[in-house]
Amino acid sequence: MEVASVGGAAGSNTTVKSLRVLLAGALRCRGREAWLAACVIPFALAAVARSRDPLFLNHDVALYLECGRQLLEGKLPYVDFIDLNPPLVMYLHAAPAAVARWLSMPAPAAFDLWLLGFAAVQLAVFVGALRELGRAGQCGRPERTAFLCVAGWFALGGVFFGQREHVLPLAIAPYLAMRWGRWAAGTARPAGGGELWAGFAAALAAFLKPHFLAIVAAPEVAWGVRAIARRAGGWRALAPLAAGESLAFWGTGVAYLAHFALLPGAVREAFLGRIVPLVVSGYSAYAEPVWPAAAWVGAAAAGLFAAAVLLGARRHGWSDTIEPLALMSLMASVAYFAQGKGWAHHALPAAAAGVFLVSAVAGRFTLLAARRFPRAARVAGRCGPAALAFTLVAVQVARVPPPQRNPYLDLVLRLSAREEPVAFLSTDVFPGFPTLAQAGRPAGCRYLFCFPVPMLYRSDGASSPRRADSSPYRLRAEEQPPQERRFLAETREDLVVRRPRLVFVAGTRSQACPPGFSMHEYLERTGVLSALRPGYERLGVLPPYVVYRRLGD
Repeated sequence: MEVASVGGAAGSNTTVKSLRVLLAGALRCRGREAWLAACVIPFALAAVARSRDPLFLNHDVALYLECGRQLLEGKLPYVDFIDLNPPLVMYLHAAPAAVARWLSMPAPAAFDLWLLGFAAVQLAVFVGALRELGRAGQCGRPERTAFLCVAGWFALGGVFFGQREHVLPLAIAPYLAMRWGRWAAGTARPAGGGELWAGFAAALAAFLKPHFLAIVAAPEVAWGVRAIARRAGGWRALAPLAAGESLAFWGTGVAYLAHFALLPGAVREAFLGRIVPLVVSGYSAYAEPVWPAAAWVGAAAAGLFAAAVLLGARRHGWSDTIEPLALMSLMASVAYFAQGKGWAHHALPAAAAGVFLVSAVAGRFTLLAARRFPRAARVAGRCGPAALAFTLVAVQVARVPPPQRNPYLDLVLRLSAREEPVAFLSTDVFPGFPTLAQAGRPAGCRYLFCFPVPMLYRSDGASSPRRADSSPYRLRAEEQPPQERRFLAETREDLVVRRPRLVFVAGTRSQACPPGFSMHEYLERTGVLSALRPGYERLGVLPPYVVYRRLGD
């Protein structure tokens, strides 16, 4: 850890020097060159943030990197390793897992490399699409709009860097810009290149979660309805639906849905027959209050929608842009509340939709300002990028916490060898999976986290003790539903067969479980931990875990 800290400090100094050069260049440039230089600033900010803690990895990202790693080994999802999400997110994380394997680099660094490379490609396609809009008089200088959107994407990341909700705005931005231009022109002709890629990338993000698709489709529906109402050509007004990016988007989505029919029978049966029904009946166990944390999301989305109307979008001819984006922002806010989880990263799509909307409004105002106040517009064009860049530097660097000591990582590195499995038996994925990714250790149990437990105990109404011995557990096999018996048997089998070097069992805290529920006590009394008695020693308690170590080679 000390070596990583020294390396991180050296990397931070290098990136700060590079950032100074970029800022100096932005100050010397004019017009388009200044804004294009400023578009690079968010990448430098991300490098600064990552260099302060090069091993940092979001917990969900770490979980899916483990899924991607196991896919590369030929293992079957929902059979050899089990998670509750559809498989698309696992497929996508196989790419950075492959980068980590091929380049022999830590998983966090490989993921950063993969995601920042994707961001660079998306930025290039996004600027190209915005240029087409600029030529058509639909937006102000495209570099400015691109900078605001991309900078906002990086600023929203923070500890959620790489989450699906964080990647969604980046993946759909070029696609939305192209769709805006198509509907404004009422044609399906090419829109500046990259159409197929834009549609493909947007579909991969939109089909990660059902409500993502609703968020992306909201402006498309608005544009289509307006086109039919405005044009006398009837259904010919829907010609933009035949554009390259639209066909790529829906073609990719249909191919993904159709691939379920081609999955191995064991995978299809496990996912559709066991995982989906369990999630439908019990995922509410993970629900948390959305108030008051979500109040600002709803207020911001509703306020932006109202502001779009009050700004006179129709009067100024902006309705093709402002109203569809406002509808997307409102849809994202509704989706956040509908999930009922209260998790901050679920609000990112709503916040990002607001960034898109504000960027579009800002582009329109700068276009008007350039016509009415040309001298002031020239001054803003020279100084604006540098001022925004310095502001982002101050805000982003200030909000990145310094590296923190991870006691679980210290223990794993000290007591296990690379590629030795380590098991975290918990209903939560944090801090277990970031620790495994940072240490380069595979998961020691097919259930990547014990999600069936809270779902089974919450879905049957067992939120309070009701057993004969006043315990919150079902200890006899005849009391347990088939899903619970299967979970207990397979977890015990993994401990016997895989023999993980270290086993962390949640004791004092079990997320989403009924009051008084202890995962360690539950697994002990149901006989699962009896698999650890031959050849394991109890090391003690490292809150919230009880830690066991396998003896011998």
